[in-house]
Amino acid sequence: MPSKNPRLSVVLPPSVAATLAAISVETGESSSSLVRGILEQTAPALERMLHLVRAAKSAKGQIGAGVAGSMVRVVDDLQDAMAVAMSRADRVTADLVDQAESVRARRRPARTGVARPSGLAVAPAVEDPRPVTRGSGTGKTLPARNVKGARRG
Repeated sequence: MPSKNPRLSVVLPPSVAATLAAISVETGESSSSLVRGILEQTAPALERMLHLVRAAKSAKGQIGAGVAGSMVRVVDDLQDAMAVAMSRADRVTADLVDQAESVRARRRPARTGVARPSGLAVAPAVEDPRPVTRGSGTGKTLPARNVKGARRG
C-alpha cells in the first residue's frame, strides 16, 4: 500500500550512516524512523529557517544581507544549542555507560580449550580418584532386577 507521506532520498556520509545503522540495531527501530523522528523534532527550527530564507530572498541589498547575517547567527545558535543538549545527554547517560562498561569489563576472555560456564570452580587435581558409585555403595555391577514390563533375556 503506498504511503500518504512524501518520500525523500538522502545521501549520508559513511560515518553518519554507520552511526545511524548502529542506533537502529540497538533500538530495534528502522533508520528511516529514526531520521523521521529527528526531523519531526526539529520542524519548528526548520520553519523559522524557511521564514528567514524567504525574508532574505524578498529583501534587496543591505536588508537582504542583514537578514542573511541574522540567519547565519540563528544557525550558529541552533548548533550551539545542539552541542549543549548533547553535552547534557552525555552527562545524564554517563553513569549508565560506565555501568555497562564495567559489566563488560568483568567478563573474562574465552580460554582456549573447553569453555566452562562462568561461576563454575575447577576441581583440584586428585592423585587417587575414587570411582563414582552414585549411591550404590559398591563399585560392582548389580544383577538386573525383575521390573514389571521389562524383557527377560
